[in-house]
Amino acid sequence: MFLCAAPAWAPGHESSSELPFFANCQFPPSTTLSPTGGDLSRSACVIDDVLESLRAASDREFQKYLMQNASYPKHKEAARHLYSDPASYSECRNALLRYARRLPPGSVSDLPYAKLRLLFGLTHLIIEDTKDCGADRQGVVRRHCDVFEGHVLPGGVNTQLVKDANRSEFAVGGKYFSLSSALEKNRFLSEEQRKVFIAEFQRAIVVAIERFVLSFAKHHELSQEHTLTLMKAVTTQMCQAGLGNLERACEDCRKYFPSQPKQRTFFTLTETSARDALVMTIMVTKSEFELVHTEETSGEMRPPIRVRPSSFLSLSATVQFMPDAHDCDGPIVITVTDARDEVRIDPIT
Repeated sequence: MFLCAAPAWAPGHESSSELPFFANCQFPPSTTLSPTGGDLSRSACVIDDVLESLRAASDREFQKYLMQNASYPKHKEAARHLYSDPASYSECRNALLRYARRLPPGSVSDLPYAKLRLLFGLTHLIIEDTKDCGADRQGVVRRHCDVFEGHVLPGGVNTQLVKDANRSEFAVGGKYFSLSSALEKNRFLSEEQRKVFIAEFQRAIVVAIERFVLSFAKHHELSQEHTLTLMKAVTTQMCQAGLGNLERACEDCRKYFPSQPKQRTFFTLTETSARDALVMTIMVTKSEFELVHTEETSGEMRPPIRVRPSSFLSLSATVQFMPDAHDCDGPIVITVTDARDEVRIDPIT
């Protein structure tokens, strides 16, 4: 009812030059690879840069609350604790070093610093989101206010995905969902019929994702607790939270603020060929805007820059969720296998 062919711009339709950097690499859950000393040294520098930047941002936010004499929310305090507490900070650093050891030997030295910063930054944010998904059961104060529901697995799906499913395009196990395409085929619906149709469309996407994740969990004989954590982790990254992580990790795109852009968001969910990990891809493009602010123009209250129609911002990432009950980072091992940010701003002079 809601299925149609995937669009040409969607992942899987890229030219060979756009294939992910690590597309042909295997990522084991354990630290079995042995990167060179130079790789680990460079990784450590990038990791320290990423975590120090997040610590500084957390401190600035905390100071704003103090200056306003406002109560600091518990979930924000829990998030700040990651960077203010030496033990927690060290744990974050070690988790990223373990990720660095899983990368193909020599790859770190081949990548630009900005690309590494994006990979490590995004990996850190998703790892911590995934840990937070199991915080309730561990008696720990959560760092986010996400709420979870679900049709097939109650309490497993991020509510933000349920609410926003109709705003994005999805491919789940090769099945493509697009509300705009579905509505085009049913354009003679009344207003009331249209509301019902959209609600059914949202449900169809969520159920497809739930069933796909549950099939994978069953294949790996995951416990009920680990299945719930996996469902929460995957659906959290397939909604606004995942988009937020990607934008937060992308330094280049954060420098520009387009006015009223046309935004297209596309998520895919598949498995590796060996069925040892779930693979989620996220792509977002912002285009067809005429005005854009930069950090300089917005901070100095200057007028925005007028740009040509060729201007755009594009972000994408590919993430693997691999179950491993014995891994020190938790039951779900996170590996970002690719992340990209591309900016083209053509000002009208």
